Amino acid sequence: MASSYLQINEYILLEYEYASQAIPLAGAGSAKSLRIENLYQDQYQFINNSQAVETTGNVLDRTSSLMNKSSNYWAYHDIDAVFPTISSDTNFILTDITPSLIGSIKYDVVKLHILSGYNFEGVEGFISEIIFKEFDGRNFSASSFSFLKGQTFINFSVTPLFLGDRLYDRYIEYKVPSLWEINADFWPNPLSLNTFGYQYTHSNTGFIQDSPIYINFSEIATITTINGNRFLNTGKTYEASFPQSDSYSFLGSTVQENPDYDYIEFYPTYNGGFLEDYISALNSIGGSWVVINQIEVLEQVGTQLYRTANMTMMQDSGFDTPGIFRPVILNSGLAFSYTIEYTMRLFNRNDGQEIIRRSTFTSYNPKKYGKQLERINVINGFRPFKVYNKIETLSDSGVGANSYSNNVIPQPVISRVYINNFYESSMISVDSTSDISETVGATVYPQGRNYIFMNPFDNFFKFKIFTKSPDKKENVSLDLSTDYNRLNLVFIQDDETKIFIPATVSNTIAPTSGEALFKVDEVTAGALLKQSNKEYHIVIKTPEGNDTLIYSGNYARQKDREKIMKNLSLTIQEDIANQLADLERAKNDLANQDAELQAKAKAISDQQAILDAQQNNLNAIASATTGASSTTEALNASLKKELATIANAHQFFTKQQQSLKDALNKAATNKGNQFNLVEIPGVSVSMGQNVKYATQPIVQNPANPNANPEFTKPATGKGGQQISTVGT
Repeated sequence: MASSYLQINEYILLEYEYASQAIPLAGAGSAKSLRIENLYQDQYQFINNSQAVETTGNVLDRTSSLMNKSSNYWAYHDIDAVFPTISSDTNFILTDITPSLIGSIKYDVVKLHILSGYNFEGVEGFISEIIFKEFDGRNFSASSFSFLKGQTFINFSVTPLFLGDRLYDRYIEYKVPSLWEINADFWPNPLSLNTFGYQYTHSNTGFIQDSPIYINFSEIATITTINGNRFLNTGKTYEASFPQSDSYSFLGSTVQENPDYDYIEFYPTYNGGFLEDYISALNSIGGSWVVINQIEVLEQVGTQLYRTANMTMMQDSGFDTPGIFRPVILNSGLAFSYTIEYTMRLFNRNDGQEIIRRSTFTSYNPKKYGKQLERINVINGFRPFKVYNKIETLSDSGVGANSYSNNVIPQPVISRVYINNFYESSMISVDSTSDISETVGATVYPQGRNYIFMNPFDNFFKFKIFTKSPDKKENVSLDLSTDYNRLNLVFIQDDETKIFIPATVSNTIAPTSGEALFKVDEVTAGALLKQSNKEYHIVIKTPEGNDTLIYSGNYARQKDREKIMKNLSLTIQEDIANQLADLERAKNDLANQDAELQAKAKAISDQQAILDAQQNNLNAIASATTGASSTTEALNASLKKELATIANAHQFFTKQQQSLKDALNKAATNKGNQFNLVEIPGVSVSMGQNVKYATQPIVQNPANPNANPEFTKPATGKGGQQISTVGT
């Protein structure tokens, strides 16, 4: 977040921070929006509710109102008075505007930095009034913040602000609505009733869009008390203005440690690059711009910060390269960290205009820039080994360069180098929490199981760090190449303070293979061995300053190695035995499951055999059914043929019977006449038979032909023709 700085007077430096911080109107952390209508001034004032004193600080109990246009007489709104002016004076009308607004209001931050050592001699306090211009020309007071000498809401700076030759170590802070955000909300829809610009302007026409923000800073000369209310008389008034938003947001400053060399570099920036072209453009239109670079070094010893260096350099050329310097950390043996603060002041020598940017760099390796450069510390009593080096070459045995021609055989050279290895080496896994595994013949310890052993001298601890493979089946090396410079070995002491030891760069270490080396000097080792909490942690410090834990283990005295390793070995053996027992149980479970599966397979096979037998029976029945069907079809054909014959015979007899009936009817109407009957075998009488007998069947008794008295044997005429005579 960018800020504008204004030197108000010799003891107050105003910092206006364009924060645009959204604070809700209701709920947790809220700040209600109130309005004072000052009829003396025909002016609106903005304040928050009293419960927002810690949220914004811009509340009624810290506000004053001018009581007429031409004087310097102010009413201080003390809510602890018996009859507060806000309720007893009818020229002040307090209204809660919160219900007319929506959501939240965005605030900027006002910081009034106070010169170190100044205790408001000769004044009783001050009134800091932030003014916005309404569209109709009236003034709007975004704050009339009042400070009375002796009040206790002054803050002390953790890192005091040092500008030029002045140090500001205290400040007063409060928040005001952001004019830039107010205009951005109002002007796209000027008729909206729920905007700040509508509710806090007399004609509801908002604030001037391109107007700057004004500040009136008035010193309180005397204080008068009337009926328990205090009234303030102001003396000197200082006026200034600054833009609604940061007009120089593209300007910045950078301070960092050079990645390749051992020094700090600093430089101003324009859109992330060097400032050269921009400052040349400014100077080409009549300016005389220079950069004032200010460097401060702060060392943290315990919980205290000590300022150990401060330098100021004016720069009027060379804006395309960074400035460099190497700090000297005076308390490198005790300091936990050091911070370099870089203040860049872009200054116009013609009119005094100034733009300020600040940046910081913090390191947890203060020993790197101690009074003496780091040296290689050798363990007490170390005896160097002799090193035998021979260069592999051809020996001429003193016969010159023509050795081959003189039948001289070249002699091979063996190069031997003896190196003292005094690292305490450990193999650890960042992912494993319970499994003990073997890699290249050495134990890889899971989280919390590894021990390192420390002596009261300088110690070097080497770690080979593993992680799990993607299939989680084996340990693979953890690549530390990108994070090695941010790797730290951390110890937490009994008083909760932390000791950070950065990884040591060495040609014998391969970070890409998960190797890391840490040096614990004898002073730190002596302090650590006195602690009751003997744990170590390997952490990676992110670029944002967060510590990410990757492994935790334990440390102990070197003399306790044998006992601890024996116990650890027993623990490992117990773990392995437990793992074997688990594997055996798993094996038994698999055997039981296999037996169950085999039983189920046999049952399924038996069921399949039954189903196959049933299928065979069904096939046999189907075949028998097919043969029966053939016989049935032949029988049906024969029956159909017989039925057809019967039907034809029945039709024939029906026809003949009808002819007989017709003949009988005709005979009934022609008595005495003879007629021919259709002869139906077994039914009709011979032609010429008496009609009387023609209507009845002739029953003859062969044993007694005369048994029927009405029977008359037909006479025979000429030619044998039968003649039937019907008597009367």
